[in-house]
Amino acid sequence: MRRKTHRNIRVTAVFLLFVCLLAVLPAGVSATGEQPTAPTLVNATAAYCVDTQQVLTSTRGDETFAPGVLTKLAALMTARDILTACDVPLSREVTVRQAWVKGTYAVGDRSSPYLGLAEGETYSLEYLFATSLVANANDACACLVHYCAETLMSEQPANAESAFLARMNALAKDLGLEHTVFGDTIGYGGTGTTTVTDAVRLAAAFYRYNDLVELSDCESYGRIHNKNYLKSSFVVDGYLLEGAVGLIAGQATDGGNYCVLTACEQEGIAYVFAVMGAPSAMVDGGKTWFDPGNAYEDMLKMVPYVLGHFGFVSLCKTDDILTELRMGGGAEKDFLILVPAEPVELMVPNGDDHPITKQITFDAEKVYKSEFNEKDWDTVDPPVQQGDVLGSVSFLQDGAVIATVDLVARDSVNKDALKNAVSGLGDFLFGGAMGKLLRIVFAIIGVWILITIVVFIVRAVKWFRRREGGKRKGKPKNVNKS
Repeated sequence: MRRKTHRNIRVTAVFLLFVCLLAVLPAGVSATGEQPTAPTLVNATAAYCVDTQQVLTSTRGDETFAPGVLTKLAALMTARDILTACDVPLSREVTVRQAWVKGTYAVGDRSSPYLGLAEGETYSLEYLFATSLVANANDACACLVHYCAETLMSEQPANAESAFLARMNALAKDLGLEHTVFGDTIGYGGTGTTTVTDAVRLAAAFYRYNDLVELSDCESYGRIHNKNYLKSSFVVDGYLLEGAVGLIAGQATDGGNYCVLTACEQEGIAYVFAVMGAPSAMVDGGKTWFDPGNAYEDMLKMVPYVLGHFGFVSLCKTDDILTELRMGGGAEKDFLILVPAEPVELMVPNGDDHPITKQITFDAEKVYKSEFNEKDWDTVDPPVQQGDVLGSVSFLQDGAVIATVDLVARDSVNKDALKNAVSGLGDFLFGGAMGKLLRIVFAIIGVWILITIVVFIVRAVKWFRRREGGKRKGKPKNVNKS
């Protein structure tokens, strides 16, 4: 009985250890350590790392779409900036005007969800922000736009929307969204253009608005359920994604172009994901569903793949010695160390089959080749100041450049007066035509010295021989005496 108990304890311990190992494995990575297989995605998709500002993956990345719900994100960011500049809290109450909500929706149009806000009703700014995100409500977003433009920007009602729209497009330009133009302020009617890669860049910027992200990241706000079905299953079930953070979902037109935006974090790294151009939701008899090939199916494939396939690496730091240059004549040092101008930290595909290599290029106007100790050296002449850009280093993976950073001088190197004078004299004496002439003269002198030495040796040998011969002649002969 005791043995059986001990055996059960051992089995339980092994099982718990196995569970713990599974728990610490990164999402999307199997227990064998194999990398996840790239999924087949139907719609326009993109994944972006907020911390390293990289587009990690994209499909149909250059295809243009109407911005739809992206317009709301840009409008809410613009409104939040205005409120912050004017020091207006989100608790401020706003009274709805009929002119603000008129024409912002059409009953039965799936691209224009609304709350039904009416003239004279009062809501907090927080409520308008939250319902714009959670319910994708056109009228709530329109109230924010007009309140900010007319009350805080002091625009006339006739110019309010166009003035606010100009700010939204200026924001898109500041964020580097090269393919994005907003045609209205709430994303209604399919106006404007964008791409899915611009979408994740905009979502990454929105992710830094912590209070707005927090409002979007809920299953419901009061009695209003989230229309992003990664977060809520109240209306449509089967698409909940653990760890998903907000952000917004909806379609740009009544006929389609459904878009889902969400974010998540893993090991302190933040990511945003976008699916655009997807089929619209199906509605019949009060029931809502999505046919196969929808945005949520793509999202549920893309998120675990990205989290399991990519890893964070530090390619270089500002104190890393990447290479060195030989200093030209007259410098107070013989060599100059080059370091990166800034650190490079990226998300890259995991695995040993994706090695990263470095490629260094020097500034051809500053760096030249010179011979030293029978070897060609990359050389730079003094003076050099700390931080001077003398080249660049590119990091390559799978044959593609993934990052490039300037190479700068780690230290300043000036000319040494004495060494410079000696170097200058040497250059004068041994460089150009004077150098050739001196080499000929030195060669002649060398030959003359060699001949002189040979003649001296020959004469010395002859003198030594004559001396020895004279000694032998003057020596007395032996005489026998009787």
